[in-house]
Amino acid sequence: MRGFAVTLLVGMAVMPATSHARAQKPRFEVASIKPNNSGSGSSQTSIDSDRGYFRATNVTVKSLIASCYRLLDFQLVGGPDWINAARFDFEAKAETGTLIPSTGTANVTRSDL
Repeated sequence: MRGFAVTLLVGMAVMPATSHARAQKPRFEVASIKPNNSGSGSSQTSIDSDRGYFRATNVTVKSLIASCYRLLDFQLVGGPDWINAARFDFEAKAETGTLIPSTGTANVTRSDL
């Protein structure tokens, strides 16, 4: 019985360390944010999960934040006027070996930019 208790305690001590390692968020190796002055009203967002690339073209900061946190337009209020007017191109590459999810948790990954 004593051996079982020691094994259980050791297992419980190791468990948080291993679960923390698995729960680490992906990190980006390179991120580029540039103003987009094309005057176009259309925007595009793409994720290449195999190569670890994220690209958003001609998007406002407000729309990117809303997308990252899955917010509806009315849920994001405040901030300077330019977050809903100025448009940007965002490009990022994840660290080598990091997988970028193509759906579902991709919003969490983008928020790490």
